Amino acid sequence: MKDYQTTRLARRQLSGFWNKFPPNFRGMLLMGISAAIVSISHTLVRGLSTEIHPMQIGLFRTLIPLILLFPLLIHQGQQNGKIWWKSNRPGLQIVRGILGGLAMMTWFYALYKIPVGDATALSFTVVIFATIGASLILREPVGIHRWSAVTIGILGTLTILRPGTDAISLGSIIAIISSFFWAAAILASKILSRSDSSTTIVFYSSVTFTILTAGPAIYFWIWPTWEQLLL
Repeated sequence: MKDYQTTRLARRQLSGFWNKFPPNFRGMLLMGISAAIVSISHTLVRGLSTEIHPMQIGLFRTLIPLILLFPLLIHQGQQNGKIWWKSNRPGLQIVRGILGGLAMMTWFYALYKIPVGDATALSFTVVIFATIGASLILREPVGIHRWSAVTIGILGTLTILRPGTDAISLGSIIAIISSFFWAAAILASKILSRSDSSTTIVFYSSVTFTILTAGPAIYFWIWPTWEQLLL
């Protein structure tokens, strides 16, 4: 009992320390950590895709987190006192899951076709698509600074693609298509966050991703080695 109280007190103190920081700072810090983890993931996908089909990698990418996160999702739902898997907008949840699944599948294929550096640079077009979508669909105010950043981003994308000099590679086109799907999924998540919890959104996304990748993964299936399975 004493150990439980000590742990609970430590969690409360840590939560209090974290909440002292401004929301924007916390958000940027979490995004930085996320970017670092995603970079490692991209490198692993690129290395594995030389031996295993991207669709099979995608299945592991969705199935394993779903299994690991399932107890956490149930726990969070119980803490909120709500039915964690019940959505107020199930149709949009499915659409969001399909958009995210397509984004992931096309992204893994892009990593297979082009170098990680080129794919990562092109992935920044997500911000461009998301900003335009936020302005047109969500009616969020976009000032001159953000529009200037979008313009610079478009010029940077054109610099990478170099249209008119060489044929634009299929991998580059797929990377941009993936960015479009990711941006659409982000906008859908923003809308869903008004009525559904993050727990519900994660659950629907994971299930939809797994269903989308299962068929192609089984079709291209090869048994991974223990090292590949670990990666």
